[in-house]
Amino acid sequence: MGFKKIGRIGLFEGRMICVLDGLGGFFFDEHALQSMRDGRTIGTVGRSRSGRAVNMHLNGRLF
Repeated sequence: MGFKKIGRIGLFEGRMICVLDGLGGFFFDEHALQSMRDGRTIGTVGRSRSGRAVNMHLNGRLF
């Protein structure tokens, strides 16, 4: 099974950020996803079953 690129991960002002195509930019605060626009919590992050990836829950969707 291959992976499809849906965004980018990088550093911004000392934080690791994630920018998902069509959804916007987010940063991680422990296990919460914070919006880069206004800083409010908009989702959660957890380890996958394999431990080799992360699952992001955002607006009722799993990424």
